[in-house]
Amino acid sequence: MIDVVIALIEKDGRICVGERLTEPFAHFFECPGGKRENDESLLDALKREIYEEGQATLKSAAYITHHDVCNEHGDFKLHWYKVELEDDFKPIIYKEVLWVKADQIKNLNWIPHNLPYLSTMEKAL
Repeated sequence: MIDVVIALIEKDGRICVGERLTEPFAHFFECPGGKRENDESLLDALKREIYEEGQATLKSAAYITHHDVCNEHGDFKLHWYKVELEDDFKPIIYKEVLWVKADQIKNLNWIPHNLPYLSTMEKAL
């Protein structure tokens, strides 16, 4: 099983979501994050992914929950964190970044395997 960290970056009652540019799942929305490398902890992976995807520094992270996902791309354990940043998120890998309120989350075109976890995001705000 591959560990994936997901950052619910919160600011002023909104979370940061990005529209992917690359496959798989180009043009779908997701929260920033990515796969943990073999030599790093989940928290180190979270710090690295936030910096790689948004040139931002982690201020705090609170573990929310995890979910297992199995699809044609593999078996994944998604680790969700509520995150606060030291500085602004400057998107590197996304076509578009939105800051959305809880009542706007379900209106976006999410990566299909994230659909069951939209309520996790809503509750985190």
